[in-house]
Amino acid sequence: MSEDARKKIISEIEAVRGSKVITYVMTNRPNIRSDMDSTDIIRFREHLDQVCKSCGKLDLFLYSYGGELEAAWEIVNLFREYGLDFSVLVPYHCRSSATLLTMGAREIVMGKMGTLGPIDPTIRLSGGNLEGMEISLADMDSYEDFVRTEYQINKPEEKIRAFEKLAEAVSPILIGRAYRNYLETRDDASRLLQRYNNDPAKVKKIVKFLLHGIHTHNHSVSRGEARNMGLNVAYADDRLEDLMWNLYKEYEKAMRMDIPYIDLPPKNREDREIAFTYIESETIISKKVGLQKFKKLDYPVGSTLTTQNGSPAVYLPDGNTVPVWSSGELMMYEGSIFEKSEDIYWIHE
Repeated sequence: MSEDARKKIISEIEAVRGSKVITYVMTNRPNIRSDMDSTDIIRFREHLDQVCKSCGKLDLFLYSYGGELEAAWEIVNLFREYGLDFSVLVPYHCRSSATLLTMGAREIVMGKMGTLGPIDPTIRLSGGNLEGMEISLADMDSYEDFVRTEYQINKPEEKIRAFEKLAEAVSPILIGRAYRNYLETRDDASRLLQRYNNDPAKVKKIVKFLLHGIHTHNHSVSRGEARNMGLNVAYADDRLEDLMWNLYKEYEKAMRMDIPYIDLPPKNREDREIAFTYIESETIISKKVGLQKFKKLDYPVGSTLTTQNGSPAVYLPDGNTVPVWSSGELMMYEGSIFEKSEDIYWIHE
């Protein structure tokens, strides 16, 4: 079983490192992604209370594409409340807020596939033509650089006009929010690094690079690049490299991250469970899951989904259209209409 295999590898890493290990793994399955969340912090306390009340050294095994930047700050502070000298083990992707979390560690132990990423905070736009788009202060800085360097816009009145064009696309309130998020991230990153780095110039250089020095949010920072920028990066030796990679592969298997998710009813059953996040130690498993239920609605064969006065409705084979009330998501599958609902909760084992 994958669970037994994971626990065995966790125990082996602890023996190699002389530490206690807690894993924090979020799915990046095609069409599904789980993010770091501030509500995860209570799960960490449960693990710390049981496995690390008196341990002096903790290794956090981390795989994540990011999430709430506040979560990184809160998790590091919780570890410090327990007096822990913690390191982060990075087998593969560790991006955005996950990178911010590593900045609070004494050491970042990276495997051959380990990567960090920029920490520039993004906000999601709502309303208008940009609905759902994410934007950051770095995006706005790039716009300013573009109009200045490509079009030589340097006069004050030209800069004002360029800003007005930006404000036509993005609300000034959102611009202010993006700037506030940027300031908070910059200050949090600096404070996290200062725990183990007393060189202000070095701290400033690292933070500036991760906020401004990378052109796209999806850029992968290799362990060599991370070390060169000044982060305290250690390369996993061959034994630890194998253990870290094998543990990641066990999570990949358990969360089916190599199989694209298809949002259709499962065959031969009415529900399915999807694993979003694991927080695991040698003795406890905390798993955030989504339980999806698909209920086949009782409409005649040949019925189809439609809308009526802007609300969901069903077009019947006899030509009539009837409204349908649903607390879930409606979908067509193999000629039938289904109602999908999903509950997200934590399981503790």
